[in-house]
Amino acid sequence: MAIQRAQRLIVSPHSVPNHQPTSQLIMTEVLTPCDVRKSRLPSGIRVLTESIPHCHSVALTIVGDVGPQDESEQHAGIAHLCEHAFFLGTGTRGEQDIAELIDTAGGQLGAFTARDYTCLNATVTSDYLTYALDLLGDMLSNVQFSDERLHHEKEVIKHELDEHQDSPESSLDERLKQLLWPGDPLGRSIIGTPEGLGRIEPADVRRFIRTQYTPDRLIVAAAGRLDHDSIVEQVHDALWQLRGDDTRQSLPLATSQHGLIVESSARRSALVSIMIPMPAYADPDRYALHVLSNLLGGGMSSRLYREIRERMGIAYCVSSQLHAYRRGGALVIEVSTPPETVMMAITAVYTQLTRLAWEDQPIGEEELWKAKMQTRGQAYLSSDSIQTRVSRLAMQEHYFGNPLEQNHLLQSIDEVDLNSVCNVARRVLGEGISSAVIGVSGVPEQLAGELRSEISDMQGCFQ
Repeated sequence: MAIQRAQRLIVSPHSVPNHQPTSQLIMTEVLTPCDVRKSRLPSGIRVLTESIPHCHSVALTIVGDVGPQDESEQHAGIAHLCEHAFFLGTGTRGEQDIAELIDTAGGQLGAFTARDYTCLNATVTSDYLTYALDLLGDMLSNVQFSDERLHHEKEVIKHELDEHQDSPESSLDERLKQLLWPGDPLGRSIIGTPEGLGRIEPADVRRFIRTQYTPDRLIVAAAGRLDHDSIVEQVHDALWQLRGDDTRQSLPLATSQHGLIVESSARRSALVSIMIPMPAYADPDRYALHVLSNLLGGGMSSRLYREIRERMGIAYCVSSQLHAYRRGGALVIEVSTPPETVMMAITAVYTQLTRLAWEDQPIGEEELWKAKMQTRGQAYLSSDSIQTRVSRLAMQEHYFGNPLEQNHLLQSIDEVDLNSVCNVARRVLGEGISSAVIGVSGVPEQLAGELRSEISDMQGCFQ
């Protein structure tokens, strides 16, 4: 009963500025299917919900259209530092209060910074939904911290940087994206650098939060046992203090160029990563691109897995993934192989890429069908998680301006045919191979120079 009373108090129309009922101010759209609804608050905040009555929990996410693209080079890493700052306390809650509230609810609270956005999220039982929304709103609207506390958090991020550098996969991925998109915010390090962190002052963080986290750049999404109208009211109450408008100028699509990284270290297994520039997240051919990626290296029946692991026997891990963003993307192929077989693995990958790009009939009907079934299965399985469903709601709103119905996704995958996959392979791979970046980490010093020369010669054949 105490929770219900708290909910009624928070959603009361009298808590809205000027005592206007929010229902008179908000445009609400019922989407298909009818359990997905969307509203836009007068401030510009978008609220999306998916009702899943059989769940006992609710997943929440607040996505801000804020990230490395909004930083200056001098303050690289400030968006990520602001994400940390949200957890340092508010005008009414300290750090410990934030932690204790979510722990008492038996829930989870987290955040992350991506290349296109920043996300705060929480998962709680439905009884604690009101408290979680109030907490997230308080963290975003009323963040407060001392200069000393922010300095301490910068030191924590420096340790995060050290751990990042100690991970060959994470470190190589980041440096290859910097090489693929040189001088572009899309290739900028999300975490930043020690030098950049040292230049960021507390006033810079406060200014960045105030100017970048404007209402029209925020999406609030929720999935689980909920009532849409109640969520809208509570979001209005939790975030009404935010002010400002998005005045940014849109950046053009990122331009890419080829490059090479070969680094030596004493490891028994070398990591090979090949990044090929791809279209942006919302490209019309995105479904064919996902099918192509799965066909190439998305599972145990994929071409690269069968060729490099099963036939050649020179790798344990082989994978292909699409990393797509608002202004560009990359097909990322990774192979873990002994140092002495690195060149064999790279050659095998390029053989498959050139076949897909330039052969007359590079794909058969059965191979296409298997890749489409895998892509469909991934879409189905992801729907079993409310965290994935709320993330999908927010991401589709962020990139497309509206959530996409599940049946639309499945139908779009079904409509992918041989012509569409072959055409996108020729267009994307045929153009992208010449701009690919290759990274190799974990080869002995005595092999590094020779390997660098061999890979450079191979890349030169495609320029």
